[in-house]
Parts: sequence; C-alpha cells; structure tokens
Amino acid sequence: MTATRQRLGRQAESMVARELQRRGWRIVGRNARPSGVRGELDIIALDGQELVIVEVKAGRVGAALGPVSPLEMVGPAKQARLRRLAAAWAREHRNELPRLSGLRIDVVALRVDPAGRVADWQHVRAAC
Repeated sequence: MTATRQRLGRQAESMVARELQRRGWRIVGRNARPSGVRGELDIIALDGQELVIVEVKAGRVGAALGPVSPLEMVGPAKQARLRRLAAAWAREHRNELPRLSGLRIDVVALRVDPAGRVADWQHVRAAC
C-alpha cells in the first residue's frame, strides 16, 4: 500500500471516528491488533450497549470506479477475518467493557474530494 493510500485511510478513519462521536457513540479502540489473530480493527465503538466494530473504506472522488457498495468492498474472506478479530478483541477486553447487549460489524465507506472533505458517506450497519 502506498504512503498516499495509507494517509487517506488514516484520514478517513479519523473522520469516521469524529462523526460517530458526534452521533453519541463512544470510541473505545482504534487500529487494534488482537493477539492470536492476524489483522487490524479500524474502529471499536460503543453504540449504546452494543459493541460495534467499524471497518472503514476510503477512496477519492474521481478515482477509477471500484466496487459499487461498501459490502462489495468487504468480501467473504474479509468478513470472516473481521468476525475472528472482533471475537478476539472482545475476549481480551471483556473486563474493561460495560455489560453489552450485542456485537455487530459495520462498514463505512466514504469518498473524499480534493479539499479533503467527505463527498459521499455510506454506513452499512450489521454488514457481516
């Protein structure tokens, strides 16, 4: 992955985290790498009493067309990995969390314009 792409990803994750906080969510982790499972969780948040893993996908306005929807960006293999990562993270942090009503995995896809503003935002709840 290029440095430019990594920078866009970090920028998008920060934008998503700020927006989720504005909506009343509590961010409890970012860029988490639970032990024993390969991969990273972009954002871990509490939406009320539900633990939510948020996978962030970002692109630039005018970039070559890719998948049409966030769900297409996160295929079956990535979904399975996110479920394993989420379960591992929840096990590692169970003593730090309030009583939970559930766990879900959301996907947020956004496109950023040349000025760095969000031009398109799609949030798919319980995507996998």
